[in-house]
Amino acid sequence: MKNIVWIFVLLFTVIFLTGCQDNSLVDCSVTPNNKLCDLIQTEDQVIQDSTSISTYASGVEFNIYKYDPQLRLPETYIDVTITDIMYSPLKKQVCFTYFIHDPQYPRATYYIILQEKTSLLTRQQITIFGGTSDFSGRSCVDVTDLTVDYRIVIGKDDSDNLNPIYGYIEGSAWIEFKDIHKNERKQVTIKSRSDSTPDTTRNIQYSSVNYSFQIEDKGQAITEVKLLLKDSFNNTVTTKTYAVDSIRSGSKITVVEGSFDFLAPNVDYNVEVHVSGHDGVDDFTDEFLFSIYCTSARFLGQPDSDLVVSYHGLYGVIYDVEETENSVIISYVYSNDDIIQYSDTEEKLVLHMVLLSDTGENIVTYEMMTGDHQITIPKEFIGEYYKINIKDQREIEVFGIYLFGTKNPGPEIRKGTDYYTLEFNRDSSNVTNIDIRVYVTGFAAPIEMFYNFDFRNNNIIDLYHDTSNVGSMTFEIIVTYMAYGKEYMVIVTDLV
Repeated sequence: MKNIVWIFVLLFTVIFLTGCQDNSLVDCSVTPNNKLCDLIQTEDQVIQDSTSISTYASGVEFNIYKYDPQLRLPETYIDVTITDIMYSPLKKQVCFTYFIHDPQYPRATYYIILQEKTSLLTRQQITIFGGTSDFSGRSCVDVTDLTVDYRIVIGKDDSDNLNPIYGYIEGSAWIEFKDIHKNERKQVTIKSRSDSTPDTTRNIQYSSVNYSFQIEDKGQAITEVKLLLKDSFNNTVTTKTYAVDSIRSGSKITVVEGSFDFLAPNVDYNVEVHVSGHDGVDDFTDEFLFSIYCTSARFLGQPDSDLVVSYHGLYGVIYDVEETENSVIISYVYSNDDIIQYSDTEEKLVLHMVLLSDTGENIVTYEMMTGDHQITIPKEFIGEYYKINIKDQREIEVFGIYLFGTKNPGPEIRKGTDYYTLEFNRDSSNVTNIDIRVYVTGFAAPIEMFYNFDFRNNNIIDLYHDTSNVGSMTFEIIVTYMAYGKEYMVIVTDLV
């Protein structure tokens, strides 16, 4: 194992020296379109890979290397393919997609490490947990100092390695790159970004998202800011463009409480910030800078996204429930643009309303009309802990929910200095009868009983027996009350 590690170090050094020679570097510059880099195989059993490089910058050079697997032991080697490299000097960031094949994955941890080409010190480290022999992902590293050239190494640490070197990670593939105009380019810095959307809105016609951000642009490289609003399927919903002169103050570009309106409620949106301008060397157009993840404001009465779902173009919300003498009136808003469909067919989702019992039994189903409407449900169908769901025709997802809760008044006994009172935690106007039994703790038979206790005229429980020497007593309260046109009875035990 020690010989193998030494070979790795030798080969790594050879590739570093070779990489510094102009004739070994392939210019993958593109201005502004993508280009396929036709890399060639080099000596020393190190294989160069091929991929597409996306960047607006000129004078950028990328090389991708990986070891011949015949030189590596299985506990140290992984087969890595790197594709879709993106370099943004404006963001000082390199992103790429990786595909890893490693049959020895169960006890392995994988790493992406950013180093300077002239140093083995780590500038940034990303940990990856595979969990399978074949996996992929996309990662970005921040090259914050453009005055140096960098190397990005992908390797693994495996507990099956019987001769590990502490602090040493076996590298199987790496990217070397440099920007020959790095010292001439203007830089921008993202100072702040936030979702400033309120939790709820009183508007039941549409929702919105609010955003704020600030960019520091000392070199005035940016001339235009363009925002793309993406929905949860990454579709562009709408765009907004700012002329920079209207939002610039000195070196700061600031937007406070910007908004996108006419959106679905309680939906996760992504505000992408793109910029155009000139970085001192190259023009850039609609260069992606950062995202602000926003959740649109919920309609009043709408639960949060953990309980229900909404999509841009499809939502149903119960925003009001009114109880009359004989019925319950459900007010709802339903929007369906016929753009959301099931993944296995082209069938579009259509929503309906269903009343469920406290055991989940389907009591009655109602069709829904798009717009703002009402449904009247007779009280005879409703009981405590029944609920209304808004669902799709396959009943896969819940879009809206309303729970008919208990109307139990919540009685309890409170002790005064030498007396007891009956109190309620909730409205007691629906109570039709209360009986009270009083027990000395440890005895089976009650010592006193009160039938049809008239709590509305006097809530003091006047005990006949002297209980001053009694350690504790238990009050059993039998409450009968009305809820949704039905009579309910509960027994509450209170230890005092």
